[in-house]
Amino acid sequence: MAPIGSSLSSLRLVERRSNLSYTYRGEVDHEWTGASAPLGGYIIAMMLSAAILSQAEPSSGAQKPITPAHITAHFLSRSSIGPIDFHIQILRIGKTWSTVEVKSIQKDRNNVIAQVLFRKTMPTLPPHNESPAEKQSAIKPMTSRSGYSILCPMITHPKLAAPSPFTRVFNFRSHVRWNEDLAIIHRQPMTQDATEPIHWAAWHEFLDESADVFNQPALLCYLCDMFKNFTQLLPSDDDEEATSHGNQLWFPTLVFSVRFLAPPTVTEQQNFSRRRTGLHLTSKFNEPNGVHDDVLEVWTCPNEDQSPNDFGWRHKQRCLAVGTQLATTVPSRRATFVAKL
Repeated sequence: MAPIGSSLSSLRLVERRSNLSYTYRGEVDHEWTGASAPLGGYIIAMMLSAAILSQAEPSSGAQKPITPAHITAHFLSRSSIGPIDFHIQILRIGKTWSTVEVKSIQKDRNNVIAQVLFRKTMPTLPPHNESPAEKQSAIKPMTSRSGYSILCPMITHPKLAAPSPFTRVFNFRSHVRWNEDLAIIHRQPMTQDATEPIHWAAWHEFLDESADVFNQPALLCYLCDMFKNFTQLLPSDDDEEATSHGNQLWFPTLVFSVRFLAPPTVTEQQNFSRRRTGLHLTSKFNEPNGVHDDVLEVWTCPNEDQSPNDFGWRHKQRCLAVGTQLATTVPSRRATFVAKL
């Protein structure tokens, strides 16, 4: 099995139907699965990779350089292992924003449909020819020194977080690992208040040294799908029983969206790890049939050579992406044969 970065980069153009329509072909790796079904975040990562390739086509007319700003996907049928085509249709090309539609096709069946919003990459610093009026009217982004900046929700420094086993059947676990933030997990009340969401967090690491979360935005789609599901986090008198029950369930995604935040500058990236990220989950609104929503934030991780004695490390981290899912819950045995929900 190839690392996820190699799998995503293997997409190739097989058809150009017009200047604004393309088809890319790839392969759904048999090991990037859980409960016998391909991981939804992995499929979305492939779709985003295909959309990015289409924007690089000279005939697309897209503004360059561009960067993904948002993707929303609706899962129509379960994807399967094997060849997969991505049909790209460029819907809009603007001076700043562009919209691309992506359909994943297997065996003449449309499994997932998504729309990707791209934006023209803006310079880090305002141009020298910017007028005083433009400078005055521009909305300045918050910095780590701003009193309104968001504090990284991770509590335990990555060097102090112990490795944690995967409680779900991830067939790709030889390529990744995570260290759960037990300080957040242990703050969960023993009796869940209906008004309180469930929280979970972990430090995730790609073992492939070529992985780069700053220059491979598709990896953020995968990361937004890496978390413990709510049934594994609900308070229980018997932890083993709760874990066993969680492993017997499958959580098919119905709608999946990822918002990509502005990445650190090249200079700032030296302070962060390229292969490690913080994952923070908030889950609530569990409805009949296990329909629930999950919100996962992907945060930067301090560079490997930084000491945990730096008490201000949480203030220095940046949020890279926010993933939102609407999912349902079914017995995991159905994942082996269910094509439609």
